[in-house]
Amino acid sequence: MDMFERLVEGVQAEELHLPRSFIYIAGGVLAWAMFWELAERHHENAAAQTMAWTFVFVAVWAVYTF
Repeated sequence: MDMFERLVEGVQAEELHLPRSFIYIAGGVLAWAMFWELAERHHENAAAQTMAWTFVFVAVWAVYTF
């Protein structure tokens, strides 16, 4: 038997959960990285810059609020 299969056999479904704060932080970081890339690609477009930075700030606010 594979080592991974032996580890998986003993896991109960209720043991597999992440705290809600982890999901908010991961989502905030992912949104921040995605819109940072948008801002870098369209650095000459003022509307894209405004939209990207607005989303970055909203993501940071959401992480610290929730």
